[in-house]
Amino acid sequence: MPGPKRWTPALEDLADLRAGQGQGAGVPVDPVLAEHFERATDLLERMRQQSQRVPLTDRVARSQRVALLLTSDMRVLAASPRARALLGGCGEGAALLDHLTADGARSLRELVHLSRGRSELQRLAILHTDTQPRHLLARLIDREETPDPARRQAPALLIEALDIAWNAHLSRTLSGSFGLSPAEIEVIEGLMAGHNVREIAAHRERSEHTVRNQIKTALARTGTGGQADLVRLVAMIAKATPPAPSGAGGAEGLGRSRLLDLADGRRMEVLEIGPEAGRPFLFLHGMLDATAGLARMVGYLHERGLRAVAPLRPGFGESDTAGPPPQALERHVEDLRSLCAQESSQPMPVVAHMGGAVAAHTFAARAPEQVSAIVSVAGVVPIVDLRQITAMPRRQRIVAMTARFAPSVAPALLRAGIAQIDSDQVDRFLGALFPEGTPDRAVIDSLGVADLIHTAYRKSVARGPEGFQTDGYHVVRDWSRAAGAHGRPVHVIHGKRDPVVTARSVEAFARELSSRSLTMLPDAGQLVLYKHPHRVLDAIEVAM
Repeated sequence: MPGPKRWTPALEDLADLRAGQGQGAGVPVDPVLAEHFERATDLLERMRQQSQRVPLTDRVARSQRVALLLTSDMRVLAASPRARALLGGCGEGAALLDHLTADGARSLRELVHLSRGRSELQRLAILHTDTQPRHLLARLIDREETPDPARRQAPALLIEALDIAWNAHLSRTLSGSFGLSPAEIEVIEGLMAGHNVREIAAHRERSEHTVRNQIKTALARTGTGGQADLVRLVAMIAKATPPAPSGAGGAEGLGRSRLLDLADGRRMEVLEIGPEAGRPFLFLHGMLDATAGLARMVGYLHERGLRAVAPLRPGFGESDTAGPPPQALERHVEDLRSLCAQESSQPMPVVAHMGGAVAAHTFAARAPEQVSAIVSVAGVVPIVDLRQITAMPRRQRIVAMTARFAPSVAPALLRAGIAQIDSDQVDRFLGALFPEGTPDRAVIDSLGVADLIHTAYRKSVARGPEGFQTDGYHVVRDWSRAAGAHGRPVHVIHGKRDPVVTARSVEAFARELSSRSLTMLPDAGQLVLYKHPHRVLDAIEVAM
């Protein structure tokens, strides 16, 4: 099976093989070959996990906790945002001494002295502080782990908060295992941070009586005999609960992230961009770039008072999976109904970006009373004719062919692509999608959004290929009945030079809609949202 470096050549070989095949009901896959791909799926998942290793300096810099990496002379190699705030923005590791107790400062100086002498006698120390967090763990990093090649002969000091790294996985584990509510989990998080009932109540703007009752409920549901036992239990669960891969699923720069509890026990991640009190619209993302296009125009959203509410479909980001593709779409539509009911009592505009068009039209068909209009931006159309697939660029062509004719092979191919995204090959992945000399590549280069798109790609693939399988399944099937059933106004904004969904296909699809307007932009490719943000925002405001 192709690894990250062979992903692009492998797809090109397969594209050449299939490009001349005629249309048919399906291409049979040999059972032995299918079994091989299933085994390869497991191997590729291991490759993916290995490729997600992040340099220590990056891990420290991205940490949500206090984290510092220092040289033996207290020079800062990397620091998290909270650590920089603790240092007062001076960038000198010695400033940490001002926040340590006398014993803590002495322990740190001893560890620094040992690092300079390259002693192996003592490797760590507990540092007491006069602020939050109350305790820090300082340890010497082995020479081969030191990220600075020029200093590998001198051990470095890694200093991290000695607390629980709270994350969405831990919250989901507590909710699923004990039936704890979000409010009860929030109280437990406060206890784990060392806060007392009064502090938790003040932070949550609740009465102390309410917080005590929530603690009692949490004790009963977890079967623990007291707060100390509860803290011990959660600490052990946290130790056994893997965090999201660093740098893979983060929402840095993509919006405010929250997890929405759903009626069937799943959780859906929702990203929001724009003013918190802004007028809401629903944004249904494409297959890869999540909310990157919106994130680039956050200033425009604030200027217009618009707030994007972007739910991530099952299997994307931190959203739980929802079963096989047909079932997953139906369940997601119900998720959207719940979300929109929470956000607004009035119908909302729905922005369908690229692959999000399938969900947008299906949702509008099921709940037209919750949708004021659809704004389709570089949206897909039903891919039901082989000529539509063969007109695509090579990479998209083979993925579409696999989804349509050999779906049992799709997971292995998708995992190979994900491994490339997670590895240092992400630039090659992006380059294959948007080659040099194309309108879309020019947009990426002129706006300087490559890093933002990389972040969005890693966000999308954080859970693996399930979300892509679902999207791929529906895109290459005839979902036009849903589009023709809802009767909601549809404003189609498309690039005439879009290499994946051709202008001809879009024009033909638009003619079938009962209430639509079509804006075909002659200078744009697929990245319409990036190149023409005000065209999109104008259409959203019209749909309000």
